[in-house]
Formats: sequence, structure tokens, C-alpha cells
Amino acid sequence: MPLDEKIVSYYKNDVILDLIKDKNVLHIGACDSPYSKERCLNGSLLHCQINTVGNKVVGLDIDRNSIKDLRDLGIDNIFYGNIVDDVYEIDLQAHSFDYIIMGDVIEHLDNPGFALTNIRKMMTERMNVIITVPNCFSYNVIKNLINQDEDVHPDHVFWTSKATMEKMLKNQGFQIIKFQYCFYGSAQQSRIRNKIGLLLLKQFPKFLSCLIFVVCLDMSYPSSES
Repeated sequence: MPLDEKIVSYYKNDVILDLIKDKNVLHIGACDSPYSKERCLNGSLLHCQINTVGNKVVGLDIDRNSIKDLRDLGIDNIFYGNIVDDVYEIDLQAHSFDYIIMGDVIEHLDNPGFALTNIRKMMTERMNVIITVPNCFSYNVIKNLINQDEDVHPDHVFWTSKATMEKMLKNQGFQIIKFQYCFYGSAQQSRIRNKIGLLLLKQFPKFLSCLIFVVCLDMSYPSSES
């Protein structure tokens, strides 16, 4: 499905919410362990924001404790799902989706190719997938390398870049229809940034912290049945 190439925001959450407004959405990695409760309560949890603009929303996550915590707070549309092992407690075939969101999940997986293969199996020609990952060449990463040892999230198993993600997505049978560098979070909820620094980073987007890919099925990719 073709997308408008204009930049609506330089913030990850705002870009995603603009794309999925009034759409049916499957959100993979809907919790944000160990911060799920805290971010739900302060309004920064992406899944809560998706619930406010999406039409029908189903969330999947592998962390049963976080799912329970969010259900206790009234978020009842997140279910257990393991995208690598292709195991879900909800019948996904009973639902129709316009978008699948995989926000900052890839870098947590030992076998990301398995996950992408399973996502591809649930897609139709009209569906798009939004994938976000950290930028290994961001300003913050480079600054940390200069000032101290490498600073990595304790659950991340590899770094991601635009080039390596493009290669992985192509190898798994996806076509990239939109790409953007951006900040994490949303413009409304982000901390006040130095205006000069913000302008500089916008002029050099390759140093922004997040990579956003919107992909569809590559119809020329050989089917597993052929």
C-alpha cells in the first residue's frame, strides 16, 4: 500500500499514531517490561496511545507478568504471544488487521529471522508492518562510546543499522515502502530539548536515535510452498 512520503513528525510514537489512525492493528511487544505499569500510568506507553486512535487493537507480548499488571489497570486487549515460536493464546486468524506494529522488538530476539518469517505468514497483500529499532550510529550512542564504555540495554542481543535492517527485511521477503530517522517518544511528552541541538539533529537525521521502517510483502519473493 503506497504511503505519503512527507515527514509528519520527528518522533517515533507520533509517526506510528499518524499511520494507524482508525486502522485495525496487531501490536507485537505491547508491554514495555520492566516499565509497563509506570508508563501506562503516566500515559507514555505506546500501546495505550494506540488504543486511543486505532479502530480495533490487539496486543501481544511474551511477558505474562506485565500483561497481568496492565490488565489490573484496565488494559484488557494484550495477550500472550511468542512471535519466534509462533505460539499465541488468541486466535489471530479470527481477526483482520491493516497494520502490524513491531516496535523495538527485533533487537531483543536471538532469532529475528524466525519472527519475521512468522509475521510474513500472517500477512495479506494489503497489510503493512511498522518496525522500529535503535540506530547504532545515533548521536547518543557515539557520545557514550567516547565518554564511557558501550551503553547497551540489558535485553538487547545485537545492534541495528539502516543497512543491516534493509538486508534482513529483503532476505525475509519484505519490501520497504517508507523509512525515516526519528527521536524516541512523542513531541508532546519529550523532555524540553536544546533548540539549537534539535535543529542540528534534524539537519543530520542519520544521527537520530530510532529507525522506522514500513514494509509490505515483496510479491516477487519465492513462496515456501514453491
